[in-house]
Amino acid sequence: ITPETMETICQNAFHDIMHFLRPNHLKQLSNIIADPEASDNDRYVATSLLENAIIAAEGIFPGCQDTGTAIVM
Repeated sequence: ITPETMETICQNAFHDIMHFLRPNHLKQLSNIIADPEASDNDRYVATSLLENAIIAAEGIFPGCQDTGTAIVM
């Protein structure tokens, strides 16, 4: 693999990691909202995370903007 190819693969991977949650994770959040035993706080947090996932999926802002920058060597 050429360095340029590796760079492209890493850029694509980081973009996807920053902007997309796995379908199973999204389903788990949805299940919390639908769970009759979930508390109001549980539903609030799950809804907030899903709203954040929608914003992140637009590809402009990452899913978590407040935890710092990843460094890969």
